[in-house]
Amino acid sequence: MDFANRPSPTPDAVIRAANATALALDRTRAEAVQPWLSTIYSALDSLKAVDLGETPPSFAFKSRKSDRAS
Repeated sequence: MDFANRPSPTPDAVIRAANATALALDRTRAEAVQPWLSTIYSALDSLKAVDLGETPPSFAFKSRKSDRAS
């Protein structure tokens, strides 16, 4: 998957997102948050790119007594 086309969030977009969640965020704080949001998006994009193949979901895991640490 290619997520390179994702636009970098602008401070205005950060303010709109904060307002949508009822958080007050001024422009100075939004400019400080924006680089971190870009980093988070980059990390999420790299996780989305991982091919899990036939990996079963976590609720399918069956713990056995022999697997537990003593």
